[in-house]
Amino acid sequence: MSRNACCFIVMSLLLAAGCGSNSNHARSDGAVPERARASDPLVSACESGAARSCLVVAEASENGGDYGQAARYYAKACDLGEASGCLFSGGALLEIDGRAADAARMLEKACDKGQPAGCYGAGLVYAGVYGPDLSDDERAASLFNRACSGNVAPACGQLGMMMVIGDARGGQQQGVKLIARGCDGGDADSCFTLASMFARAGRGERADSLVDRACTLDPERCQWFRSNVEHDSVDTSDDTDDTL
Repeated sequence: MSRNACCFIVMSLLLAAGCGSNSNHARSDGAVPERARASDPLVSACESGAARSCLVVAEASENGGDYGQAARYYAKACDLGEASGCLFSGGALLEIDGRAADAARMLEKACDKGQPAGCYGAGLVYAGVYGPDLSDDERAASLFNRACSGNVAPACGQLGMMMVIGDARGGQQQGVKLIARGCDGGDADSCFTLASMFARAGRGERADSLVDRACTLDPERCQWFRSNVEHDSVDTSDDTDDTL
């Protein structure tokens, strides 16, 4: 999976977790400032320890394109006990070049506070998506496992892939099951990966049905899925057909 695709998935998970102008931390009068200003009452409230105000200020900063300021205010909300602040701070930091390590720390904090999307985001960082210097396969697998247990479908697929190609313990059979779980959970990339494996095993009808599902889940990439199913696939062993 490409870095851009991973970024899209992470941000989608953050939105699903409650970020956005319609979330429950929006201002009661419906007016969110374009950028946070020191004179804004919400900034003052945040600085005085109101975690929800910090979330609103952070969101306003993010909407204005100031991801650094957004990350700081989300982090303040996190420190004040809002677990979603940890998650959103990590997401904002992922938008800033060179801040992936900081993002991973915030996302792991969110993970530890019960936010499965944080486990997944941190797992992507340690899987090397944001640069090889941060790669830690064992740590990535552990985080993907926690995210998968929290029903984050792409994490199941990622962990399954690591098992299939040998970067995580558990073996090919368990890896295939996890990829299938990701697909069943609505992750188009997992469906595509599984389709590629079936195609390599000579089971074209099953592969085609999985490509159809991937297309349903992600219509914009349908043509790419159909063009690459037999080529962009994992290198499986000779007994792949038995495993599938």
